Amino acid sequence: MDFTQQHIESHTSSIEFITGRFSSKRFRTLLAIAAQAGKSINNTFHGIGQKYLQHYLDEFCYKVNLTLHEAPIFQHLTHLCTVPHAKLISFNPENTPMSA
Repeated sequence: MDFTQQHIESHTSSIEFITGRFSSKRFRTLLAIAAQAGKSINNTFHGIGQKYLQHYLDEFCYKVNLTLHEAPIFQHLTHLCTVPHAKLISFNPENTPMSA
């Protein structure tokens, strides 16, 4: 199974592959975030396996996105507990009520 079969949904209409030389300067921010994710996951969960790695990365991204949008994590989680499932699929942290 190649990359496109494994990671791209079948109903996707167009796919563009961009290849280029790796440059640590160009990917400095990405590498810093990857290092931060690795530290966070290792410090929190201590020795996870591949089976749940994507879930832990999703949690890390969730926390980072809320932090970047300056949304309080606990308040947002309690809000999500009261939202119907259909609305969760179209989640946008900017539309979440925040405390004053």
